[in-house]
Amino acid sequence: MGMTAALLPAPTRPALNAWLVAVVATTAFATRLVPVLRGHGLEGLSGYDGPVYYTAAAGLANGLLPYRDFLLLHPPGIVLALLPFAAVGRIVGHSEALTAAGVFWMALGAVNAVLVSRILRPYGRVAALAGGLFYAVFLPAIRVEESTTLETVTSLCLLGAMLLVSRPMTNRMLPTRVFVLAGVLLGLSAGVKIWGVVIGVAVVVWCFAAAGRRAGIATLLGSALGVTAVCLPFFLSAPSAMWRMVVEDQVGRRRVGVPWEVRLRDMVGLSEIHVRHDLTVLVLVLVAVAVGFALAALSRTGRLAATVFLTSWVLLVTSPSWSVDYASLAAPPLAVIVGAAAAQLLIWFRWRVTQVLVAVGLAAGLVLYATMSLPNWVVDEPFPGRELGRVLADTPGCVTSDHPAALIQTRVLQRNLDRGCVLMADLGGYSYDLRPGADLQVGRARNPQWQAFALDYLRGGDQTMIVRFLNASGYSPQTVSIIDDWPTTARHGEYTVRQPEPAGTGRR
Repeated sequence: MGMTAALLPAPTRPALNAWLVAVVATTAFATRLVPVLRGHGLEGLSGYDGPVYYTAAAGLANGLLPYRDFLLLHPPGIVLALLPFAAVGRIVGHSEALTAAGVFWMALGAVNAVLVSRILRPYGRVAALAGGLFYAVFLPAIRVEESTTLETVTSLCLLGAMLLVSRPMTNRMLPTRVFVLAGVLLGLSAGVKIWGVVIGVAVVVWCFAAAGRRAGIATLLGSALGVTAVCLPFFLSAPSAMWRMVVEDQVGRRRVGVPWEVRLRDMVGLSEIHVRHDLTVLVLVLVAVAVGFALAALSRTGRLAATVFLTSWVLLVTSPSWSVDYASLAAPPLAVIVGAAAAQLLIWFRWRVTQVLVAVGLAAGLVLYATMSLPNWVVDEPFPGRELGRVLADTPGCVTSDHPAALIQTRVLQRNLDRGCVLMADLGGYSYDLRPGADLQVGRARNPQWQAFALDYLRGGDQTMIVRFLNASGYSPQTVSIIDDWPTTARHGEYTVRQPEPAGTGRR
């Protein structure tokens, strides 16, 4: 086969070998679990966003609706995904249920890695292993699959859709139902995170181009069905509030001046690798990505991944806000590109010796990347939930906190809900939702409307715990001064339980 030959889909779809599934799944699960165990453990502060979504699900399990009864800045899909755990949490305890959900989300990360391998299996075991193991050790994917985040579910839906529409075709088109089901998965993804709308459009366009009008229309209709099934009941309960929170608040987010090279570094998984000549390393990695992109585009599946990958990168580079977690958006298509490029290299280098060298080179690259990045990534946020929970056990009224995990880990979330206390799933998120007159382009510390809102909420409890904004990262100096004046009820390490005082009181 010549150097210009395209990589053709296999006429059949061979099954994944059990050993291949075991290697990919075990590696992926371990790379997600071990950093948590090395750091805070399964009952620590596992980030902010994951507990926000779990708390929202706990509210729904207790009859409260997002948008109508409490703020949720995303579509409701993540709440529905976590609802079974929250329902069990009412019985066994939300701390235990959140821990179980976190482990389950890690397992979903392993499933995502296996799905990458399944997509690539028609191109050989080396391609399947290369793509699956790349996803397993790729830091942007690991970051978001260690707790109950949106991205774990959206990646699952996207990879499922890519698996369906990339199925090899011989002499006939894929059945229409395949494209409908793929569209439903894309719609579910958009029902979890609004960015899924853009990715879904990219896949629909690819289906029109690669499989024809019937396939494109079927995918589009399936997408509409999926997102409607998730969102419509909640939209009918609070249409204006849901539109404001999910659409307007996202569009109006504060623009952050994160340089393009930082975004690119995060996207290619270099955020935890710090060496001399960082910019040179980044350029070399981007060149490798471009070469892989070109190689993968020679195959049908590779062109699908390239379409999704390019769309993801444009979305990430132009996003007004930025978090290193956003980089996970590009992880699924990038992993497929790696596997498709590996398959193309094996076809070009037909001699057995050169094929072995290619496979060994890929393995060495993955090992080198993993040993340079993963040891630097430790989730280290211990929290004395049980100790503080014993202090709060006799609190007669409500307990407030600026971090939902604090309420979960101290075992007071369900008690708050049973007592009719205000459900504050995302106190920080209100900085994007306060209207009218709020300047959304300033940080929380310079937003007097949010400062007043936060103080009013914290004062609504008989006891309060300041956890997320402990070091004045969100509170203004005036707010910190007021909180510091509140009497201390208990202290454990750096965390303090205080008794809020009404406005106008205090020693200062």
